[in-house]
Amino acid sequence: MDERVDEIIKGAYDCHIHGGPDVIPRKLDVVEVAREAKEAGMAGVLLVSHVTNTADEAAIVSKVVPGIEVLGIQVLNYYTGGLNPEAVTTALKLGARRIAMPSISAANHFEHEGKNPEDGISVLDGKGELKEVVLEIINIVADWEGPVALTTGHLYPHESEIFVSEAIKAGVKNVVVTHPEWNLVNMSVELQKELAKKGAYFERCLYATTEMGGNLDPQVVIDQIREVGLESTIFSTDFGQVPNPKPVDGMKSFIDLMLKSGFSEKDIDVVIKENPKKVFGFGQDNE
Repeated sequence: MDERVDEIIKGAYDCHIHGGPDVIPRKLDVVEVAREAKEAGMAGVLLVSHVTNTADEAAIVSKVVPGIEVLGIQVLNYYTGGLNPEAVTTALKLGARRIAMPSISAANHFEHEGKNPEDGISVLDGKGELKEVVLEIINIVADWEGPVALTTGHLYPHESEIFVSEAIKAGVKNVVVTHPEWNLVNMSVELQKELAKKGAYFERCLYATTEMGGNLDPQVVIDQIREVGLESTIFSTDFGQVPNPKPVDGMKSFIDLMLKSGFSEKDIDVVIKENPKKVFGFGQDNE
């Protein structure tokens, strides 16, 4: 590994880490996640759960592990009422910096697992338009005075196209397409470029390159960063699964990959420091 990695990781943010306790076994608990990131010199982490809002536990972890910023998310899966405006408002009041469309409850995720997609959650109605409740959620986020990002979860690409466009039109400042390179999402580079022109960000996740994630060639991630642009890129590990490396090790391997691919330290800072800080509001108060 490049000897510069240990220095570059200092001040980085990982905005997509799954920690325990969880209904799915996790590599580390949320306190261990924060401690290991702090020991590596990272500036912050964002805890993600498919089944619960993590803003409250993030606030507690921040006190247990001072010296690193810990933020949380609300994912709109069935476990918290699906497309639930009350869950969104409550999470924001608790300090959540990320509101996500359905992940493992999404129709696309159901289809990917061989289930009936009609049993999953779609953001579109029978006419192919955004449901009224989704528009309500978008407006809640658009009107929120504190820092927050709205992300696509595991939606189909065509759903994300409509959702992202409407969210930006409604005034949501930070709209993020989650792991577009992952085989479950598989958003075309052409669509990514179109959404980038509208102001969308793209969260590239190392998870897609693991055996659990489908063994995507890491070069695909690098190529998409180059084609769509550093200015719209956020890197996160999406780690925390038991078989995968620890999140800090994942972050280091991505930094090493970018260095070996010819990116400068300044380029890397954009995707692991500057953009994550701007989009998810690290270092900002909710007031």
